[in-house]
Amino acid sequence: MATLHQEIEYPAGRYQIAGGMRVIQGFEWGIKSNSQWAPS
Repeated sequence: MATLHQEIEYPAGRYQIAGGMRVIQGFEWGIKSNSQWAPS
């Protein structure tokens, strides 16, 4: 469920989730990239 929550907070998360199996890997990478313009 947390993945969906993050998806809303981090728009880029949707792209990572689309990857399917790379959700977790992309999820972590997404946060780092998004942290630049998306306040945590």
